[in-house]
Amino acid sequence: CKPCKSLDPVFESLSKESSSSALFYNVDVDECDEVAALNGALTIPLFVSYRAGKRLDKFSGSDEAKVRQFVTDSIEKY
Repeated sequence: CKPCKSLDPVFESLSKESSSSALFYNVDVDECDEVAALNGALTIPLFVSYRAGKRLDKFSGSDEAKVRQFVTDSIEKY
């Protein structure tokens, strides 16, 4: 989708900035519908944080500042 594509550079940047603290995966919901369903992806883009195989939090939206904050919070909180 257009919002997802617009966040590609942000996602790339965050994954590089946080490479020592987190792993980032980009999932195409059309190709991986099981993963989308597992995470309750009713709207996209969807960002989900996990630790030790357990889902911690999720955020849906395309506001760059909010996406960055979600990633920062996910890393710092957990």
